[in-house]
Amino acid sequence: MYLAIGISLVIGIAFTSILMFFPEYTLKLLFNDISGSKYLFWAAPIFILTYIQGPILSTLQAINNADIVMKSSLIGIIIKTILLFLLLYLDINMYALLISVFIQYIVITIYQFIKIKKLLW
Repeated sequence: MYLAIGISLVIGIAFTSILMFFPEYTLKLLFNDISGSKYLFWAAPIFILTYIQGPILSTLQAINNADIVMKSSLIGIIIKTILLFLLLYLDINMYALLISVFIQYIVITIYQFIKIKKLLW
């Protein structure tokens, strides 16, 4: 599992670096528009956690614990919804979504990693 997480992180950091440091070029290439480039610098690092979650989810499902995946997804959705609702009143525009998604990914990843540690060790 640790090897899979390491490989995923290497790939994730490489692609995230491209998105962070060349946002205008990347958006122009993919969508022929650069209107979201100012948010891409802050949004790209959040999705490094999704590269970590792939091997964790696969491990949980392989050891027949898909219920943990379901519970963590439900917890994450509840946290994201509550945070998004509260942060929208701060008038920080798109950053409310970025903050709520970032906290959701952190909580889900930590929760799943702790559950795997308990199950495998």
